[in-house]
Amino acid sequence: MNLDKYKDDFSKIIKDSTGFEPVINGNVSVSFFPYPNLIIGGINIQNIEGATSPDIFSADGVEVKFTFESFLKGKLKPSSITLLRPHVELEKMENGDKNWVKLLKKDEKGSDAKILNIPLKIIIKNGIVTYRANSSKFTLDYISAKLNTVSAQGPFTFYGDFQQGAVPVKFKGNIGNLSDNAEAN
Repeated sequence: MNLDKYKDDFSKIIKDSTGFEPVINGNVSVSFFPYPNLIIGGINIQNIEGATSPDIFSADGVEVKFTFESFLKGKLKPSSITLLRPHVELEKMENGDKNWVKLLKKDEKGSDAKILNIPLKIIIKNGIVTYRANSSKFTLDYISAKLNTVSAQGPFTFYGDFQQGAVPVKFKGNIGNLSDNAEAN
């Protein structure tokens, strides 16, 4: 089922949840078998003003799987999100601003930033992370990973592999609550 007419609605949900302005360039569709899922092709989320890259996040596609139970109850809860060829651009700018902090700041009422009701599992297929600071650039390529969490703020457990230059690297780890470290260098 093609849902392209709802692109603006999906964009608004992402903006309201992250504070970043998304652009959906591909088709939006849904399927129900073998499980209910939403597929968004081509998505970009604009970076903050002054950042080097125009996008803080882009992906060739995003697939959101839902549990049948939540589908039947009419209250969709994602069971997993798969990011297809995502590219994340993290940057500490010369004035000290960090483009990722906006995601972690408190809202006007003092509660944690509202992030989508994220699933317990996020899968990354063939991703890239670029970090820029002080005119330097560091890139991790060919990232394949699985991330498990209980909320958008953490804690997180993760494992996977990536390539740094010609060197393949496997990783496994844990990260605590992100909002505790939002202002950390």
